[in-house]
Amino acid sequence: MFQQAIDSFAGITLLQILAFLIPFIIAIWIDLRAHRGGKAVSMGDAALWSVIWILCALSFGAFVFLDRGPEAASLYITGYVLEKALAVDNLFAFFLIFKSFGLTLEQNQPLQHRILYWVRILNLVITAPVEIWRNPAGALRERIVSLHFLPRSWS
Repeated sequence: MFQQAIDSFAGITLLQILAFLIPFIIAIWIDLRAHRGGKAVSMGDAALWSVIWILCALSFGAFVFLDRGPEAASLYITGYVLEKALAVDNLFAFFLIFKSFGLTLEQNQPLQHRILYWVRILNLVITAPVEIWRNPAGALRERIVSLHFLPRSWS
């Protein structure tokens, strides 16, 4: 099963890997550098950064369209829109957590930012490798949507 998961990546070229990894690493670096301070984030600043990241995602979608064709680009955009919709659910969960600790007041916004900053870093460093170790075939399987919460017998 692990070899089958590895074999599904055999058709990926070095150009495709670099077209994903280089902008991804640069985007993570820019995001972590630009938002490491504890200053309050205005609605305009948040909207601007949202537009920037959406444009980055759409640019990669254009690369997928040019490299793999309209069907692959359609799958990518569909997965991206689904992930965006799920992110709204995460915002609601974070709001409830912050509200329960009294961190929704404007003077506490820098604390929200600091918590989210470190949660992102811990997620990259701890959670992602644990998930890959827990289920390497599932992490490598070529799927647009990963159904993590289904019982293993369903996936």
